[in-house]
Amino acid sequence: MIALMRPMVRAVIFDMDGVISDTQSIYSQIDSDLLAAEGIDIDPADVTARFAGVKSALMFQTILWENGKGGDFNAMADEKRQRYKEILERGVRSIPGSLELIDSLKSSGFQIAVGSASQLPLIDFILDSLKIRSKFDAIASTEEVGKGKPAPDVFLLAAKRIGVSPEDCVVIEDGLAGMIGAKRAGMKCIALVPEGSNADYPVDIIVHSLKDLTIEKIKKL
Repeated sequence: MIALMRPMVRAVIFDMDGVISDTQSIYSQIDSDLLAAEGIDIDPADVTARFAGVKSALMFQTILWENGKGGDFNAMADEKRQRYKEILERGVRSIPGSLELIDSLKSSGFQIAVGSASQLPLIDFILDSLKIRSKFDAIASTEEVGKGKPAPDVFLLAAKRIGVSPEDCVVIEDGLAGMIGAKRAGMKCIALVPEGSNADYPVDIIVHSLKDLTIEKIKKL
């Protein structure tokens, strides 16, 4: 009998907002504020849990429809981008442990990439602000593939750009849509979620802090 070789993890693809940069919480608070103006009360944490990685216009359209509202979801998405830009100009913070993990992966010989729902100029701005743009072997945005998460396209594009097969890639995600997209791409997935999260995440392992995610844990996936 011929033993099948287990795929070896060669690359790690990072979601950006909420995994590298502490920006998902900013997104979700703006979402909550804009929806409140439409008479919809939704907690920012619930926005993150359901819609992290989903295109803004689609997210607003979905929530408005669910609540029987008819607001201009495209205008809301434009307003969100403007508010977000103004906040980011005050400074960008990294997620605890993210910069150290990036350095550890690079020194251990892994390829690393970003697979984000943010637009390319925003990705560049955040990575440049954190002084880590040059550490990534590739960047991919959902705007390049025309499909937001949970479609797998952005992750497949990132894998193609670094020249690594999907089965040899691991995705680190904080949003359910991204987790689903990673698995649809045929990749391993690590969920970065808060303590107490009790959702049934479709992932290989769950961590509550990147400080707890070691190279050894990644290699064992």
